[in-house]
Amino acid sequence: MAANNLASFKIYLKAYSDAEYDKVGSYYHEDVSILLPDKQFVSGRVNFLEHLRRTHAIFTETLSIRAIILQAERSFVVMGAFFEAKKDAPPEAVDDKSFRKGEVAHFVVRALYQWSEGKIKSIECVMRDTTFFEPGSTSVTALVERSRRIADEGVAL
Repeated sequence: MAANNLASFKIYLKAYSDAEYDKVGSYYHEDVSILLPDKQFVSGRVNFLEHLRRTHAIFTETLSIRAIILQAERSFVVMGAFFEAKKDAPPEAVDDKSFRKGEVAHFVVRALYQWSEGKIKSIECVMRDTTFFEPGSTSVTALVERSRRIADEGVAL
């Protein structure tokens, strides 16, 4: 499934956020290479989907586009990545930080996507502007809505 147009990319991000692994996997080349924001490197669709399953066992993860430049062979995306801990998590789970159940983290992620034959061939992520919220101090829904308002009001897609 190709995601190098805006409508399809939004479907991809929703499937990613909803942990629909078969659908998400259909967007990746079998030998995709991904440099994650924490500088972990994952090679291969199967390995990346396993990484997602491990992450989603600990966190609810929601992605929201802030800005996007889509081209046939590469795209640049700025997105909000919102993590809410489903349970207490050790420091190696995300960003070398321990999480308590209900704690929320917001990362602004900048990512360069490379495309080949309509599928994601590689992703290079850089993470910036990290904000952590105590359990019960906010909701992911409120943060995502705020992020989408920022994108809708200030970014031309």
